[in-house]
Amino acid sequence: QTFRAARIVNGLLDFARQRGGEKGLLEVGAVIGDCADLLRERFSRRGIRFRYDAPAEPIHVLGNEGELQQVVTNLLLNAVDAMPGGGSLVVELSADATMAQLVVTDSGHGVPPELLDKIFQPFFTTKAGQGGTGLGLAISQQIVAQHSGRIGVDSRPGEGTRFTVVLPRQEPPGTPPAS
Repeated sequence: QTFRAARIVNGLLDFARQRGGEKGLLEVGAVIGDCADLLRERFSRRGIRFRYDAPAEPIHVLGNEGELQQVVTNLLLNAVDAMPGGGSLVVELSADATMAQLVVTDSGHGVPPELLDKIFQPFFTTKAGQGGTGLGLAISQQIVAQHSGRIGVDSRPGEGTRFTVVLPRQEPPGTPPAS
């Protein structure tokens, strides 16, 4: 219970803390790859088939690397928790001329429609008694908003859940505009 209380307090501090640390040009695929590498053993232990096909060309955004890693890690861990008996976890990254889009899709138990509008609220959790604090998605939404982006969710009970993160694309200096 002490560790759970510490996680809740740390989550509250993260949520309350004014974000907006150092931002720089980031390659989103590298952020995804780093997060996936950290969780690969957990995927394996849970019987989760993980797939991330990196795009042919790097996709850049202006952001804080640690904060965006927190968002990606949270989405991946939520997917793992939604598939206690194993399943499929797919991460897709794409972009058009102005926006980068990250999609995380799991084959887990899904979220009932009546709960979808609550999952980004602080302290709302579907993992009560399993260590969930109800702060991960609220913090992730806050981080994405501070990066001038948006996060959304689609889910069907018994079929899985898909989170979509959209962020403004930023090309490195000297790069011709994307067509």
